[in-house]
Amino acid sequence: MDQSFRSAAPLGQLAWGTFALALWAAPAHAEVSVAGSGFLGADEWGYWHEQYGIDLAHAGETSGQKLALSFHRYALHDELEGVLPFTGHEPAARLSAYALLDDALWLGAGAGLQGTLDVDGVTGELVAAYAIAAGEQHTLTPRVELAREPLAASPLPLSLGLHSHRVQAALGWKSDGFIAEGGARIDLWEGDTVPGRARNSARDRIEPNRILTGYAYALTDSEGWLDAGLAGKVSAAEHNTLLPTQLAPERRYTWYPASAPPLAWETSAIVRVQSKRGEPVEVKLQLGLPLVSREVREWEGVRVASWGTAPYEAAFDLAWQALEDTRLELQAKLFIKPWESWDAIGDGAYRHASVRVALEHRI
Repeated sequence: MDQSFRSAAPLGQLAWGTFALALWAAPAHAEVSVAGSGFLGADEWGYWHEQYGIDLAHAGETSGQKLALSFHRYALHDELEGVLPFTGHEPAARLSAYALLDDALWLGAGAGLQGTLDVDGVTGELVAAYAIAAGEQHTLTPRVELAREPLAASPLPLSLGLHSHRVQAALGWKSDGFIAEGGARIDLWEGDTVPGRARNSARDRIEPNRILTGYAYALTDSEGWLDAGLAGKVSAAEHNTLLPTQLAPERRYTWYPASAPPLAWETSAIVRVQSKRGEPVEVKLQLGLPLVSREVREWEGVRVASWGTAPYEAAFDLAWQALEDTRLELQAKLFIKPWESWDAIGDGAYRHASVRVALEHRI
């Protein structure tokens, strides 16, 4: 299958991809695999999220299917600037599939349930991509994605129980030693009333929001150990989500339910260090280093702009082909969003870390 179907997003999420597009590396023959995994994410303000899962997958030459079962536990241990402590847990199930048609058209779809057996608990994705040959070593790939996903799947996860709808269109370019992509997306956050989540009862109601985003990146894709590139993103939200969650003894602001400023733009340098491909042990370290960025925030009708608000991001991947049919994977990520002035260690910066371990065995 052509590698141009590989998914990527701007900044530190570059090349980590969504579930469906990650399946482009299907083997040349049918096989069945089973995998167990564990995930732990936490921040320094007392929020943590655990996930344990088992996946059963079938992959053939031009199609594949995957059943994923998981159990989630999450909590905020201490009050966070007016957001009250909470705990929760839920099971989840997910079924996904992909197919390659005419060696050019790629379709992927998935649906899942997050704890409840009603429409509110259903998530899903639909992805379509088409590879257009532009010479012997160049491929142009338009892609369209539709999704309904948990809003709390990303950092700043104080919106558990809410979902967002995403519509995304992208155009990717791959040549010998170079990849690039540009795209636009619309995120529609669902609204809800979450009683008892914040000390300020006016924040019990989370209003729906619309976020428009445009992004682009370019990155070398060599056979060597070092790749580098640039990424940029601009986003605009229908209304500000940096809201006061505490009224007394003073107003305190926090990213609740999640970060969506009225206007923000950022640029970053991408650096990727990796081991030689095809080795039994593959290691990759990718860094997203913010360059120039600016964010507009609105407090009670007054707008304030701050420089240096783009996040620092790091992702480490290790894959070990322990036996002929057994593969061990370790993934670790670090996300740091400064309050202003590129200050990753100052007050107000949000720091989140996660680690995931998976063991896969082909049957």
